[in-house]
Amino acid sequence: MMMNKPMSNWLHDLGVALGLIPPPLQPVPIPSDENARRRQPRRR
Repeated sequence: MMMNKPMSNWLHDLGVALGLIPPPLQPVPIPSDENARRRQPRRR
């Protein structure tokens, strides 16, 4: 039996919220050296 897409999404979200299904892994942004230098205040 196939469920419609919104019902399937809702059930999956509920399962993730209850901790029954692990959430999908997302890439963790790693700042590059250039980004790290830009964030630091320049000292005079």
